[in-house]
Amino acid sequence: MTSAGDSDDADSAVRRNRIDEVCDEFERQSRAGQRPSIKEALLHVGAADRRDLLVQLVLLDIDLKQAAGEVVSVFDYSEICRDYPDALESVSSELEQLEETVTIRGTNPAPTATISTVPPDLPRFVCESILGEGAFGIVWKAFDRDLERYVALKIPHANRLDGATIAILLADAQSAASLQHSHIVTVHDVANGKNGGPAYIVSALITGSNLREWKQGRQLSPAEAAQIVSTIARALHYAHSHSVVHRDLKPANILMDVAGVPHLTDFGLAKREAVDLFSEEGQIVGTIPYMAPEQARGEQTNV
Repeated sequence: MTSAGDSDDADSAVRRNRIDEVCDEFERQSRAGQRPSIKEALLHVGAADRRDLLVQLVLLDIDLKQAAGEVVSVFDYSEICRDYPDALESVSSELEQLEETVTIRGTNPAPTATISTVPPDLPRFVCESILGEGAFGIVWKAFDRDLERYVALKIPHANRLDGATIAILLADAQSAASLQHSHIVTVHDVANGKNGGPAYIVSALITGSNLREWKQGRQLSPAEAAQIVSTIARALHYAHSHSVVHRDLKPANILMDVAGVPHLTDFGLAKREAVDLFSEEGQIVGTIPYMAPEQARGEQTNV
C-alpha cells in the first residue's frame, strides 16, 4: 500500500523532472540561437512551480549569455521578475553583479547592448582609458581640449541612441547640473545627439573606483562605514532639499576618490519636482537589488 507521503514524494519528483526538462529545452534553443522566451517557458509548468522554474531559467540565461560574450542587463529580467517578486531574493546576487539600471516601460524592455571599446572619434576629446562600462554605455577618462583638463566622458552605445536613452542622458546632466555639492559629481557639459551629432556627458573626473569595487578586500571599521554612509546621506539630503530624488542609489553610483571620500553620481533616473520623465504609475525605475519595496512595485507617487 502506498502512503500519502510516498505519493507526495513521487509527485514532487515528477514536478522537479519537468522543471529540468523545460530548462534543458530552453538551453537547447538558446544554443541554437533561437532566443527562447522565459515568460513562455514558464507556461510549460503548473502555476505552483513557476517561481522555482523562473529562478532556474534566469540563472541559466545569464550563464548562457555571458558564456557567449554578450552584455547582459537586468533589462532582460526586470519585467518577468516583477510578475514573480518572491523570486527576486533568489536571483538578487546575480542581478546585483550585472549592476545595470532598469527602466521598464510597459512590456518593452530595452535591448541588450553590444559593447565597443574603440575610442570614439570626437575632436574635442582624447579618450585614454575606460573607467566603466555597461549595457547603457562607456565612461572614458578623457582629456578635454576645450576645458584643458581631464574629465569623465559618458557616451551611450551607438545602438542605444534612441529617444529614451537621450532622455535619460539629458535628465542625468540636468539633475546633476542643478546641484552644487562637494560630494555630488559635477557636470561640466552635455551633448544631446541631435542632427546626427554626438551624445555625451562631460563630468568631473574622480580618480579612484566605485564603492562596489573599492570595498572588495577591505575590512571597514564601524566608524569608517558610518562615515561613508553619513557623507552620502548628507549629499542625498542636499539633493532632496533641491527637489531632486536620485532613485538609483547603489554602490556602482558612488565613486570613491583616492582619499576614500565618496561622491554621488549618475542622476539619469532622478525625480525632479518640476519634471519627471518616469512618473507613470506601475512603471519601475532603478536597479532591482537596491530598490525600496514601493519602488519595486512601481508606486512612483510614493518614491
